[in-house]
Amino acid sequence: MDAILGSGRSPLWARVADDLRRAILGGTYPPGSQLPNEQGLMQLYRVSRNTLRRAVAELELRGLLRTEQGRGSFVQERLDYALGARTRLTDNLLGTGLTAKRRLREMWQVPASPEAAEALGIPLGDPAWRVVSLQCVDGAEINIATSWYSARRFPDFDQRRQQEESVTRLFRSYGIPDYVRAWTRLFARRATEAEARALRQPAASPVLEIHKLDAAPDGTPLAYGSGVWAADRVQLVVPGPGGTMMGEDRR
Repeated sequence: MDAILGSGRSPLWARVADDLRRAILGGTYPPGSQLPNEQGLMQLYRVSRNTLRRAVAELELRGLLRTEQGRGSFVQERLDYALGARTRLTDNLLGTGLTAKRRLREMWQVPASPEAAEALGIPLGDPAWRVVSLQCVDGAEINIATSWYSARRFPDFDQRRQQEESVTRLFRSYGIPDYVRAWTRLFARRATEAEARALRQPAASPVLEIHKLDAAPDGTPLAYGSGVWAADRVQLVVPGPGGTMMGEDRR
């Protein structure tokens, strides 16, 4: 057991969960594959049934595993999130059978931050709506997003946002029929303690931080945002020419 799990102060179930997590992310157990049965894993790690089940439950909580009654535990497929000119979570989920939910956490009118003011093309300190939300797919947290909107361009935004979750329909209520992604920047880093708690993942585990600007088709900035994504649960995909992705049929 020591050769597999090493030693440390963390509980035995946590070390089992961490080793299984590394095996999943490393491709030993690819997305959609079934884990060895309970007896096999107990023998592999030389642990009790309760310890193993606690480890599996933790990975289910993080969105890495799903358990099917009478069949066993399977590696959860990562969400392929396409980054393109018309990036929409609902479009990314079409045909997957998954459902998304955005939970509003904070919404305040505050002076625009320097970064938001520059991206939106408004004076520094101009009033802006700062919106913080948590996005979940099938109950698993995938990102914490902070979005900025000019309060002068979008009066009564707080009231409309409380009534409408869809950003597309929200913009339409202001007479903006559509919007596109002007640019996206991303990098990887470790999660902060607060981010790890919100995303229900291990402290200091990797996240993807994405900054983006959404604009009207004529290029007018509409919304600047940044998001922290659970790297274990999401795979970002950049479509090729014509909007196709690797493995798609080009016919």
